[in-house]
Amino acid sequence: MAGWAGLGCLLGTVVAVHGQTIPRTVLPGSVVAPQTARDLSGQFIISGGAPPESRVGNIPEAAAELGEVTLQAQWLAVTADRVRRSLLGLMEAPEGWRGKIFVNIHEAGDGTAARGVQLNPVLVNGTWNVRVDLPAKLPWKTAVRVLVDALLVETAGRGAARRPGAVPLWLSEGMTGLVLADRGRDLLVEGHSAVMKSAVKPELIAEARKVLGGRPPLLLDELAFPSAAMASDPAAHSVYRASATLLCHELLADRDVRVGDRKSTRLNS
Repeated sequence: MAGWAGLGCLLGTVVAVHGQTIPRTVLPGSVVAPQTARDLSGQFIISGGAPPESRVGNIPEAAAELGEVTLQAQWLAVTADRVRRSLLGLMEAPEGWRGKIFVNIHEAGDGTAARGVQLNPVLVNGTWNVRVDLPAKLPWKTAVRVLVDALLVETAGRGAARRPGAVPLWLSEGMTGLVLADRGRDLLVEGHSAVMKSAVKPELIAEARKVLGGRPPLLLDELAFPSAAMASDPAAHSVYRASATLLCHELLADRDVRVGDRKSTRLNS
């Protein structure tokens, strides 16, 4: 057995020098089990998506800016935990989730994937859980936004006898903006890549101010009732998120808003 172990180490060293990707071997007629992963807290249960390829050798640096990414269960579980920790830190809220969040990643050939992102609260034994369906490929900031939205919906459902109220769009966009500013590119985890970042943490609302470029943020009425252009115009959406980010930052500066469940009550009013 020791000889076999030594041979395995030798082969691993030879492959590592060349930095090769080891393809997955699937026998004809076999069924590949769906990938399932949990975050560290156990709140997120993520399944689906292609299993990661094995790779040895040099680890390339991840791109600073990403567009569309391919979701994998084990990496999305790490991202979900980082989003959860960031959100709790921003709200200065204690650990204490009640409902679980089930995230299902659907491949392109799946009919569910064609319907895009779906998020629905589900009542199970008196507790509101959240079910999220995601296509396997989507913009990485959209993935962060969905995770933030799921956490807010779970929070709103705690103790609710009937279906939880909808999370206001401005709250979801604003908290997403703060989470992105808080953790940035480090939120997204990809296989076989390393994120290089500065140790200096940027101001939370610096990016929002940059987007607005000296213009006043949208008023509360404009945030509560967004224009139709916001959904189709990237520039209008950026202004909306920046304005919502500033509003949420201002509300979180109020100590009364930051304390436990009182925060979700006041921000949803």
